[in-house]
Amino acid sequence: MKVKNIGIETELDKIESNFKQIWEQTLTDDSNGPTVKASSLNLIITCHNRNNFENIMETIPDITEHHPGRIITVFIDTERKDEKITSLISAFCHPPREDGIQICCELISLETGPEGEKHLPGTLLPLLLPDLPVYLWSADNRVLNHPNLGPFQKNIERTILNSPATFTTIKDFTLFLRHTLFAADVSKISDLQWARLTNWRETIARLFDGQSTAKLSQIRQVRILYSGKDFSSTAFFLAGWLSSRLGWQLQGKNQTGLVFSTKDKTIELLLNNQNSEIPVGDIISVEIETDTEKWIIKALKNGIMVEYLQNNISINKEKWVMENPSTSWLIGNELDFVRADDIYLDAVKILLKLLDTEQRNKHEIY
Repeated sequence: MKVKNIGIETELDKIESNFKQIWEQTLTDDSNGPTVKASSLNLIITCHNRNNFENIMETIPDITEHHPGRIITVFIDTERKDEKITSLISAFCHPPREDGIQICCELISLETGPEGEKHLPGTLLPLLLPDLPVYLWSADNRVLNHPNLGPFQKNIERTILNSPATFTTIKDFTLFLRHTLFAADVSKISDLQWARLTNWRETIARLFDGQSTAKLSQIRQVRILYSGKDFSSTAFFLAGWLSSRLGWQLQGKNQTGLVFSTKDKTIELLLNNQNSEIPVGDIISVEIETDTEKWIIKALKNGIMVEYLQNNISINKEKWVMENPSTSWLIGNELDFVRADDIYLDAVKILLKLLDTEQRNKHEIY
């Protein structure tokens, strides 16, 4: 089933009455079996890019299959010069389940130009279904530094960001992280780019699962290799996660990488890049070393390869099959939680300290 940006063009103040008519007709038509209008949440989706918006529309059926509710899409057409907000409404139903019941949801599609953005908070608020959690998926993160949408976040239980895989400069990434922390003071924040690191984080955690804390304390070097020339947020998020979870304290940098410390030793963390066939910004491999042991974790098309070495001699090599999660799966997973992602925010704080250190040395890297 595909949901397109189509529907009944409706005046904003008539959306609810028109929905009522649609449902009266839909719910009384039992030719295809019993139909149920289901609402467990409000999901607002904002986007400023036409191609991205069309891709987002394709994820809605998968998202609502497990999280039915009222979906409100907001497309900002940068070519429009007027401030009018146009609206389309539609009801869409999933194929009948095994018990014959069809679950149906509501879709409101709003479109305006940059001049109309100032009216969005007052437009969105009356459209929210009462007594249900409100989620905001900011597909291009514009909500973080937006004078009009920013204050609206106080009505949002959880804001889902989608940070770019790469940034051109340290300054750009630093600003993004600062805005993220500011937004976290208003609503709970999560990030799809962070969520895409789940396979890497789980793999590294599994390597040391059941190991003594002494084993973790023996790590002396970590090398993260990523694809492309630009500044990889993905690689730095992983570095922030490692240092925050293991309690490493940033000391500064040397000629080859970043230097962290624990009570009794220093750890070197290297972030290197190279050209690769995998998407730009994605992680190619992670190497973790102690004085006598080494783990090499490499990305594969359908999983991860883990090699274990002792004294530079390969002891074991194992392939772990892992599918790359789709955007709709990631969003669905985020909609299962309202609480804050404290581990993500800890990594963001570590990275801000790290990037401030970098920025004092030079304005741009790579």
